[in-house]
Amino acid sequence: MLGRVSRTFALSNRYLPQPLRRAMTVSYLLFRVSDYLEDNHVMSPARKVELLNLWERVLSGRGGRSGCAVSCRTSRTTIRKQRWLAGSRS
Repeated sequence: MLGRVSRTFALSNRYLPQPLRRAMTVSYLLFRVSDYLEDNHVMSPARKVELLNLWERVLSGRGGRSGCAVSCRTSRTTIRKQRWLAGSRS
């Protein structure tokens, strides 16, 4: 999975000894979620804040899995619809 989301980090990470490599991989992927939410240009600022707050609760152990899954699925569907609508207008 790491190779699909990072070219340069994946190249250097493979030289780390275990269990450090696994810890760095998991940490990197968790930061990528935060970065994706923050940098997303399709989502409204209010939706970003909502999802970042949910993500913070999940990371701190206070977020329920089902709530996160539903919210993330809803966001993906909304983003796909917004992209489709933007493409159909051009």
